[in-house]
Amino acid sequence: MQTRLSDTAYLDSLDRSTASIAALASSMDTASHIPSCPNWNVRDLLEHLGGVHAWSRSVIAGGNPRDPKPLLNGAEPVAWYADQAAAMLEAMRAVDPQQSSWSFRPAEPVAAFWFRRQAHETEMHLLDLALAAGEVDAHSPALAADGVSETLDVMVPRMNRDRRVAVAAPILFSATDTGGHWLIRPASEPAVVDYTYSEGPAPEQAAVRVSATADALLTGMWRRTPYQGWEISGDVAVLTELMDSSLTP
Repeated sequence: MQTRLSDTAYLDSLDRSTASIAALASSMDTASHIPSCPNWNVRDLLEHLGGVHAWSRSVIAGGNPRDPKPLLNGAEPVAWYADQAAAMLEAMRAVDPQQSSWSFRPAEPVAAFWFRRQAHETEMHLLDLALAAGEVDAHSPALAADGVSETLDVMVPRMNRDRRVAVAAPILFSATDTGGHWLIRPASEPAVVDYTYSEGPAPEQAAVRVSATADALLTGMWRRTPYQGWEISGDVAVLTELMDSSLTP
């Protein structure tokens, strides 16, 4: 079984999260620090994410992925961000999800890759903004579960490119709210995450077993919340080696 959501669900998520970012940011000082992104303030977050929205829109339209992302260049940050988000969503709604598109997942060279990637990127940065504002913005269980899969499918291979992911022995991640399980095994090839996803009874063989809500698993992998808060049993050193490696940007 898979965690992947429908293309419409990703666009609905983007509708919600982009609107929430603009609304929350408008109530904050754009110079306010973002604790979960230590080198950023609110302005930096809006410039980064708005630039990524514009870049992904350009890529879907056949643009060169090496082109630089646009910058604020003196524009009012919240309004500029909202414009970039609206233009991205308009482009995504207009394109055939299976249209050929460059992506950084070779197995998925289609526009729909960007629906999923931008949904997760935006939701994580909404969390960053909420944490800075002293608020809580939890992923829905289904989106969070897919975020765990997307991290393993896309981000970990991207971050590790020419080196092996640090998995010394099988590691089992179990989401207590969705019933999903991700069993990660050592891989023989660089930049490959060898894992299987299942629902129902948990696989029995793993050196270390981790249990938490899907949201806690995802935000721990992205270092937004401490993974030490997960329920962990077995060889903790195996898990620590994985978590100390480059899982996400």
